[in-house]
Amino acid sequence: FEDDLVLVAVTNPNIQVQAPENSKNVLAVAATEDTPNQGNRCFGGFGPTLDGRQKPEVWAPGCDSRSASATLQCGVDTWAGTSFAAPAVGAMGILARQYFMEGYYPDGAADETDAFTPSGALLKAVIINSAVDMTGISDYFSVNEGWGRVLMDDALFFSGDERKLIVEDIRNANGLSTEETNSYSINVNSSLEPLKITLVWNDVPASLMAAFTPVNNLDLVVTDPNNVTYFGNVFSGLQSATGGAADTVNNTEQVHRTTPENGTWTIEVVGTAVNQSTQGYALVITGDVSPAGDDEDDCNNNDVPDEQDITNGTSQDCNFNGIPDECDIDPSDPDGDGEFSFDCNNNQVPDECDLIGVLITADCNSNGVTDECEIAIGVLSDCNSNGIPDVCDIDPGDPDDNGEVSPDCNNNNIIDECDIDLSDPDGDGEVYPDCNNDEVPDVCELSGDPRLDCNNNGVPDECDIADGTSLDCNDNEVPDECDTDPTDPDGDGEISPDCDNDDVPDECELSGNLILDCNDNGELDNCDIADGTSLDCNSNGIPDECDVDTTDPDGNDLISSDCNNNGIPDECDLSEGIEPDCNGNGVPDGCDLTDGTSADCNDNGIPDFCDIAGAASLDCNGNGIPDECDLSNASSPDCNNNLVPDECDIANGTSPDADGNGIPDECDPTPENPPQEVPEDDDHVVDRDGLRSLLGFFFNMPNGDGQTVSSIPANIFGIFGLQLSFTLMFLEWMDLPVRSILFELFYAFWDAILP
Repeated sequence: FEDDLVLVAVTNPNIQVQAPENSKNVLAVAATEDTPNQGNRCFGGFGPTLDGRQKPEVWAPGCDSRSASATLQCGVDTWAGTSFAAPAVGAMGILARQYFMEGYYPDGAADETDAFTPSGALLKAVIINSAVDMTGISDYFSVNEGWGRVLMDDALFFSGDERKLIVEDIRNANGLSTEETNSYSINVNSSLEPLKITLVWNDVPASLMAAFTPVNNLDLVVTDPNNVTYFGNVFSGLQSATGGAADTVNNTEQVHRTTPENGTWTIEVVGTAVNQSTQGYALVITGDVSPAGDDEDDCNNNDVPDEQDITNGTSQDCNFNGIPDECDIDPSDPDGDGEFSFDCNNNQVPDECDLIGVLITADCNSNGVTDECEIAIGVLSDCNSNGIPDVCDIDPGDPDDNGEVSPDCNNNNIIDECDIDLSDPDGDGEVYPDCNNDEVPDVCELSGDPRLDCNNNGVPDECDIADGTSLDCNDNEVPDECDTDPTDPDGDGEISPDCDNDDVPDECELSGNLILDCNDNGELDNCDIADGTSLDCNSNGIPDECDVDTTDPDGNDLISSDCNNNGIPDECDLSEGIEPDCNGNGVPDGCDLTDGTSADCNDNGIPDFCDIAGAASLDCNGNGIPDECDLSNASSPDCNNNLVPDECDIANGTSPDADGNGIPDECDPTPENPPQEVPEDDDHVVDRDGLRSLLGFFFNMPNGDGQTVSSIPANIFGIFGLQLSFTLMFLEWMDLPVRSILFELFYAFWDAILP
C-alpha cells in the first residue's frame, strides 16, 4: 500500500469532520470559493478529529464548478461541494506521480534515468507543501484551514524555476526504528523564496475501535544557520515559530519560514516512537535550496553521504567495503568501483553476506547458494512458500535447523500440506484428498487401519458421514452400514441390530417413532410381521393388532374394522373363511345380525336375505321375510293351515278366490261357495245334523229332512239372523275350534231357512 494515496472529500456542512475523512493516512480535501474569492471557504467541515489530529489538510475550488451535464447532450451544469474539490486535487496528485515517473526530478526536465515510482506519502507531502494560506480563514495553521489552498506549481520544480525541490522517499523497509535519526543538510541560497519543509508518513493501522489512532511517531526538527531550532507544526503569524514541543499526534509535520536565513540548514527526521516495524517517510523541501556536500560519495542519491548512511544505519555494509550494500549489488555500479556483488534473492544484501556475514540466510543443502535463490530460480521447490526447500523441510535431520520437520506421510518427497492443496503447488499434477481438512492425506490416515474406512471405499468414515455418503443416525461416528454389519468391520466390538436389513440400526428407526413400532414392543413392525410375532393378514405392513386399534397407533389415519372384536380385521375374517358374508357386503354375517343391519326372524344365525336367496326359506310374496316368519308373526294369514300364506295359495292357484276378497274360497263362507268340511281333530267333533235340528227348533225351520221342527216368529228369526251375519265378519280372528263351530252353526242356519 506504500504507493497508494487516498483522497476523501470532507463533509460539506460546517461541522466536525466525519468518517472516512478523519482517517489518518488519507488526504482530506475541503472546497474554496471560485476566483476571485478562492481564499474563502465554500464547503467543508472543521477539525480536529476526536483524537486531536488536523483535518482537513488542504483546500481547492469547489463552488460554481462546471461539469458535463447528465441531461444535456452537449451542455454543462454548475455544481458546488467538496466532491468537486477532491477530484481536482486528485488530478494534481496524478500529475505529481507522472512528474517523478518520467524523471523530471531533480533536474526539472524529463530524464528516464532519473525516473522512480513515488510513494503515496511523497505525493501527499508534495501536495501539502504546495498549499498557501487562505486569507478568508483566520489563524493559519488551524483546525479550520489545515495547510491551506493547493497551488501545485509552487512545489514541483521545472527548468528555469527559481523555486527548487529536494525530496527523500524512504520506504518502510529502510525506515526508522525508535531513537534512530536521519539527518539532511541543505543550503538556502536566497531568502527571497519561502522555505517549506514537509514530512509525511503513512502510519500503521491502530487497533480496532482505538480512541487514539497514532501508532508510530516521527518528529521533524529543523535547525537554521544560527542554530535556532524549529519543531514541526509549531506556527505563529503564518510561519514556524521557535519553542513549543514536537507534534505527537499528526503524521504530517511542516516547518515553514517566509524569509529563511541564508546558509546551511540541518533537517532531522527522528524516530521518536516507532512501535511497529520500521517507519518509512517522505520529506519534501522547497525554496531556493540545494543539497549540502554534493562533492561527497552518495551512491544511492539520497543526498546523504554514503559514510553517514552506513554510520546512521540507513544503509548496511555487510562486507565492510565502505559501500552501501544497495549500491554494492547494483549492476550499474553506482559507486563507480568497477565491481558489484550478486544478490540472487533481491533482498538488497550481497549473497556472500547472506551466507557468512551479518545476515545469515539458510543453505540447507550446503551448496553455497542460498535456499531462497535456489527456490526463486526453480532449482529447488518450496511448495508451502515457507522459504525452505521441500527436500530440507521433510528431512528428519532438520538441515535447515529451524527445529521443525514437515511431514511426508506417503514418502513422495512432497510435504503433506502441498500434497493435499487443490492448487497443486508442488506442480506434480496430483492432488491427494484430505476430506477432513486435517492436513494429512487420506491415504496416510487409512493405510493399515481398516477401522477408519469400515466400508472400504477409500474415504475415511468421518468424511463419508460428513458429506452424506454414509448415514450415522445414532451419532456414534460409525457409518450405519458398518454399524449393522455382523462382521463388525469398524472393529468397535459392537453391532447394532438391523432386523429388516436396510442398513439402518433399528434403534434409529424406532427412536421416538411409534409409527414404525405400533405395538411398542421395541421391535420394528415389519420385523414383528416377518418373524411371526405379529400377523398381517391383509399384507399392508401393519400388525393386525395395530390395524384394528381405534387409537391408530401406526399413525396412518386408517383403521381396519374388527366388528366381532377377535383381533382380526374383518376383511381377513371374510377372505380366510373365518366368518361368512352371505350378502357380500364386506361385513361378517354375525356383525350384520348384531348391529341390526340384517334381520334373522327365524333365529338360525343366517340373515333372512340369505335364507331366502339360498332357498333355505321361501318368500312367496317377495316381501323379504321368510314365509314361516310371515305366518308366525301373523303378518300373513294361513286360513287353511297349509303353512303357505293365503295370498300365495291364491296367487299360485292352489286355492281359488271367486269373490276376489283375498280369502281362499275354502275358508270364505258364502252361499255361492258352501263351506267345505272343516278338518276335525280328536278334541273338536261337530255334529252338523244335530246343529240343524237345534236351529229348526228355535226358528221353526226345516231340518235336514225337510221337516219343520219349530215355529218361532219370523221377526225373531230376522233379528237373530242379522246378528249372526255380523258375527261371521269376525270369524277369521277366532281359534280354529270356535271358528269351526260357528261356521257349522251358520251353515245349519241356512239349511233351516232355505228349501
